[in-house]
Amino acid sequence: MKFGYLVRYKKFPHEKLHNQGITGIVISMPYSLDSELTVVDVFWDRPRLSAERESPFVTWDYTDELEYIEGIAT
Repeated sequence: MKFGYLVRYKKFPHEKLHNQGITGIVISMPYSLDSELTVVDVFWDRPRLSAERESPFVTWDYTDELEYIEGIAT
């Protein structure tokens, strides 16, 4: 997962978000929080209730719960 990739939620475990067609762009390089799991910051195309930053459009998400939108990533 790299800066600038267009992503969406994987169907599992986020079937509802996946089916809603929410898309976002990765705006950070991968990093770790308090665990060994890798996350990235994503700017989503609509507000996310879980956003803890100044913008409700920006959240961190686990990289293993996101998928690339094919044909966009370089």
